[in-house]
Amino acid sequence: MLESEELIKYEEIPLTDESYIESKPGTSKSEDSDSSTDTDEEALELLKGDETTEDDSFMEDPDRAEAIRKETTGRILDCIFLPRKIKKNGKEHLLRLSRQPASRDDVIELSKRFDEYLEERQVKMNGFCPIRRELYDLLFDELIRQSTIHCVERGSLLLRVRDEFRMTMAAYEKLYECGVEYGARKALEAEIEEQKVEIQYKQLQSEVLRAEKLTKDLKAQIEAEKILRQQTIDTKREKHEERMEFLKNLNKQLKEQLTYIS
Repeated sequence: MLESEELIKYEEIPLTDESYIESKPGTSKSEDSDSSTDTDEEALELLKGDETTEDDSFMEDPDRAEAIRKETTGRILDCIFLPRKIKKNGKEHLLRLSRQPASRDDVIELSKRFDEYLEERQVKMNGFCPIRRELYDLLFDELIRQSTIHCVERGSLLLRVRDEFRMTMAAYEKLYECGVEYGARKALEAEIEEQKVEIQYKQLQSEVLRAEKLTKDLKAQIEAEKILRQQTIDTKREKHEERMEFLKNLNKQLKEQLTYIS
């Protein structure tokens, strides 16, 4: 048992009778909120089931009515907090919630012990603190135990409040987990998408570089082709001019010969 669980008052019953029948187990702190709700309904059913018997017996035998009342309270307490077997000095005992009502001194001692645990375990009073929640849960469970002993109806109401709170907290935790999971999934998807975009960017950048190189090569090829054509044209023009000059000279000579012959 954890040291902080001393906030809840238990009692140990020696299991010397093999025919001992345990009360119907309910929910423990480790069970989820749905089981707690079922236990709360079972406790209310127990309470409703014994109301008629108690009212009828009260008119005939007040002592019997009180005994039934105590039995009902015990059964409800066993439904609220799961009794368990423990070994002590080599013998088996049943550890369950105490049926003894709390006195004023017990309440004062509980308050002091609670404050000591808050200080010893360095509880943060602001923000999220699992230790603070654990201690307050234990304290509220002890208050439910005390209230149930004094008034079963009030204890059942507090039990319902506790279970509703746990259901709400479980829902919020589930929403938070789903939100974190959704955020992580979206972050992963964004990272994958970013990697894809980066790969595409590098591919496009590589294609651009290839296109620029091809463009540069084509421009150089075109320029070389222009120079070659210009050289060809210049060579042909030069040959043409030389031939024209030759033909002109030849024509001039022929004319001079004709003139001389005439």
